[in-house]
Amino acid sequence: MGATLGLPSRGDRLHAAARDGDLGRAEKCIAEDPALANGPHGMSKGNFPLHVAAIHGQIDVLKLLLARGARLDCANYSGQTPLMLACKSGRWDCAGALLEAGANMLCFDFKHRRTCLHFAARGGHTECVRRILAAAQGGTIAASWGFARFVNVRDANGATPLHQAARAGHARTMQALLEQGALVSGVTSAANGASTALHWAARGGSIECVRELIAWGASRDVRDANGCTPYVVALKSGHDAVAALLNPQTAEPLVWPSPWKFVAKLNASARALLEQALTEAQLTQSGQVKTLTEKEALGKDGEICHVADDADAQTSSDKDDADVCSICFERLCNIEVRECGHRLCAMCTLALCCHCKPSAASPHAPPPACPFCRTEIKQLEALTPVLEKTEPALPLTPVPVTVAKGKSKVHSASWGRW
Repeated sequence: MGATLGLPSRGDRLHAAARDGDLGRAEKCIAEDPALANGPHGMSKGNFPLHVAAIHGQIDVLKLLLARGARLDCANYSGQTPLMLACKSGRWDCAGALLEAGANMLCFDFKHRRTCLHFAARGGHTECVRRILAAAQGGTIAASWGFARFVNVRDANGATPLHQAARAGHARTMQALLEQGALVSGVTSAANGASTALHWAARGGSIECVRELIAWGASRDVRDANGCTPYVVALKSGHDAVAALLNPQTAEPLVWPSPWKFVAKLNASARALLEQALTEAQLTQSGQVKTLTEKEALGKDGEICHVADDADAQTSSDKDDADVCSICFERLCNIEVRECGHRLCAMCTLALCCHCKPSAASPHAPPPACPFCRTEIKQLEALTPVLEKTEPALPLTPVPVTVAKGKSKVHSASWGRW
């Protein structure tokens, strides 16, 4: 009768209640007809009420439907389960409830053969990824299918969840996958280009993702089915900054962020010091030293401008031997290693933690050790700058810039100290 008069049926009302989180109306609809809990809606791509509640994050209605006998792994017209849609929408609380109820993580959708882990990684929903992997590690999947195999599960195109996260530019999600054993060297199917996650990150244009993959051992030299390196892919995609990082003709870029846990837990001060050191090191490696045009190098009156040279920026009398880094003997110590308490400069710390990337075959390499006592590094702390009560230092001696062919190289001056 309701359909004849154009009024919503009980099934329509239940779907609306699941969408809006109206727990009372949902209970009333199910009480009138318990079969509605497993009734698909033709106008919503075949979604069941459980799908609708999962998509919209209505955790209370979702739990009610489960308690009233809703099928946990019901599939819509695309073969997607409620768990897949919860992960696709980033509803980690709904995903967690479905996982606790025993939802199947190895269901594949019809079109792309993707799992819930693919959907979570593609959307950058890191918490969903973590919950799925935790459930897989402690459940039957690890025993029957294999946890490593699940982390690297492939869709119809051979893409893993790591590929999906790399393409979409989700570095934090990638890190969560890599920490649980995602293979940085895995490739898609030959029909889909035989591409690594680094190829996909290069196409997506995320510098952060590219750095993360390099930190975990990704090779810049690997070629896809078309013979393209990630560098070429980045160039073709118009991502010049990413291409500069991937250029195989330049020195191997410093690894940052580092995969070590103590680097991930750096406080803001220590992280800022290392990132500053990284920027300086990358400029030195790539030869991208700041240049001036001939017009800029010549003053308003045609005189040579002056800049301070690093070598003269600090005289020997300025430095206290106790503050100088005992590795390079050039810079002041501004990083302290915990637990041992040894000190070194940010540039040497960066070299210690970030020059040597782990092997792609064995990403879980042991963390580096303190170069002085060889104990494992557990934490890095930035040293608090000490303001010395001394007489003002003499002005720095300017060094003239030599102009050559319209341009001149200028080295950054160190005008102060920590």
